[in-house]
Amino acid sequence: FYARATEELSTAAMSDVSRLIEYGMAHIHGGHGLFGDWCLADAEFAFMLHRLILNEHDLPKNLLDYAKWNWRRDSVQ
Repeated sequence: FYARATEELSTAAMSDVSRLIEYGMAHIHGGHGLFGDWCLADAEFAFMLHRLILNEHDLPKNLLDYAKWNWRRDSVQ
């Protein structure tokens, strides 16, 4: 998880990143849970976002905040 990518993302992978960001933008509106209350899906989604953060992909501020908040949860640590 902590190793940075050594190659650029493929065109297909960049398409997946765009879809991931679109999903997050559609479902996270200043909250910390995808479905209202926090659940395991939030930890998994934050994990995906953190892989992008680690590799210096630009994310919208609300997704960045969401990922950081979820990463600080005791249950995730």
